[in-house]
This record gives sequence, C-alpha cells and structure tokens, in this order.
Amino acid sequence: MRIEVYPKVSPEVLEREVQDATLRELAWLITEIQESLLSLRSGLEECLSLLAPSQPGSTLVLSTSRSEGLKGFVTRVGSGIVKGDMQVKMHGLANTKGLGYYRLQLSGQSETSLHLPQLTDCRNFVQSALTTLPSSASVQTQKSLSLPTKTASAVIDSKLLTSQLDSLLSDIRSARGILKATPKSNLFPYHAVDGGLFEPTLPENLALDVTIQDAAIVTEIRLLEYVNTPSAGYAGITAALAGMNIDQHLSNFNFREKIAGAFKGRKQTAAGAVDGGEEGVCVYKGVEVRVKERIRVESQDPSLMSVVAKLGALEHNLAMGRTSLEIVMRSGCSF
Repeated sequence: MRIEVYPKVSPEVLEREVQDATLRELAWLITEIQESLLSLRSGLEECLSLLAPSQPGSTLVLSTSRSEGLKGFVTRVGSGIVKGDMQVKMHGLANTKGLGYYRLQLSGQSETSLHLPQLTDCRNFVQSALTTLPSSASVQTQKSLSLPTKTASAVIDSKLLTSQLDSLLSDIRSARGILKATPKSNLFPYHAVDGGLFEPTLPENLALDVTIQDAAIVTEIRLLEYVNTPSAGYAGITAALAGMNIDQHLSNFNFREKIAGAFKGRKQTAAGAVDGGEEGVCVYKGVEVRVKERIRVESQDPSLMSVVAKLGALEHNLAMGRTSLEIVMRSGCSF
C-alpha cells in the first residue's frame, strides 16, 4: 500500500505524521478494549454463580443405554457430589441382599460429599480472571485523559494491556479446558475414591471414578481381579501333589499324568483371565490388578454446559481484542 500526500511533503515529515496517526489509533484502541473488559465481568460472575454451591444443585440421571449395568442418579452441589443412588449389575459382583443388583448409596450429608477437584480448579481460574480485570474507576480515569496525554503513554499502555490480555486468556482457557478434559492424575488407576463415603463401603475389587469431561459428569465403575492371588492352576498342582500316595503311585507315568493335568487346567484358567480382561495389568492402591468389566456413563450437566459456552464466548472476544492490538502495534514497529 502506498500513501501520497498533496501538497508534497518530505519523507521525514510523512513518516512522522504516519507514526502520530498510528499512536492516536493505538490510544483509541486501548480505550475501547479497556471498556470492553468491563463487560466481561458480568460474564465471569455468571460463571461463578453457576459453579457456586447453591441448593438444590443439579440432579443427573445415570443410565447405561443398552443394558441394565448402571441405573440411578447423582446430585451435584458446587464442586461435590452430595447425594447418589446407583444400581450396579456386573458379572462377578454379588447382589445386595434381597435385591437383584448391587446398590451403592451416597448420603446427603455435606461431610460425606464426593469432591470433584476439576470444579474447584475451574472456579479458582475464573476468580483469578476476575481479579485481573480493570476496575471501572481506572477505565473512566483513562477515558477522561486528553488525547495528547493518551498518545504520549500509548506505547507503555499497550504493553501493559497486552500482558493483561494474555493473563486473562490463560485463565479463561485453563478454566474451559478443565471442563473439557480430565487430568490423568484424576483417573484410574492413579486415583482412588474413598470407599467409606458409600453405604455399604465400596468393595476392594470395585473401582469408582466420577470425573468431568465435555461438561458432563462421567461415572466409571470397574470390576477388578487381583493378578498375584493363587490361581486355579496352582491350586490344582497343590491338590495333585497332596493327594498323591507315593507307595501306591511309584510309576513315573502316573506322576507325569497328574502334573500335566494340573498344568493344563492352569493354562486354561490363565488364558481365560487374559481374554476376559478389558485392560492390561496395572497397579491400583499398590496392588497389581486387571480390569474384568467396565461401565461408563456420561450425564450432561446443564450448568456446566452453560459455563463452557460462556467461557468460550469470553475467550473469543478477548482473542479478537488481542489480535487487533497486536496488528496496530506491529504497524508501528518503530515505536
């Protein structure tokens, strides 16, 4: 792009005028962005209210789509599951006495709530973004300054505003990302729920995870089997050796036959365990286990969906302001 001025002026004067015009544009853009930041406060405060522990909370249904593996509900208040009732049907899991399923209950007492650390982290990031926003008094003071004063401090103000926008974008992206994906540290086998929160107490061979992914409450139940427990094959070998009478069975043929039968049973048992396991061997609570069966249910939370949508809109507006500021600053690279 070429700029022509009539009447003709020297290149030095033209360059100075272009730089002054860029500074005036930069000063105007800084004022506009600061005013737009004030409107972000209401959006962030709405997100905080949706994440706040307000009664009666959100009651979500748990239901597997094509089976009766998991039925029930959970109630979320703030960053914790305060109430829940789950009916679980899994092969190898004994039913509750008098019922055709295994029943897990979480009482409605606040001291027994199941904590969701993702929501606590999300709330902290939103709160951090709120503290980064400028106050209305400082914006009004900046707006009331004369144009020469704004122009003189435009370069310094633009750098400070860029740092402020980067901090806001980082907090909002982190808060939104937490509701979209679950850290590995909160997943099986690295994380274990306190079994004492439930009635009855969670069995040792049952792993329960309640996390958040894509603004949904994800409930995962795994039925475990221990890897280092004596298998049926070893039991068969022990029984064969214990029941062998040396006086009556001196034949090497009989001895080899019994040992071969015991190892055959062990091989079949081990193969069945490997084929039936959903995942490989892992360490859970300091013990090597294998997952025999897993149930996973996602329940969309309307409040969390609203928070993700609001944070996405705020992130988009901030990114547009950051890009506009960067373009103007780049055009005046000689500042």
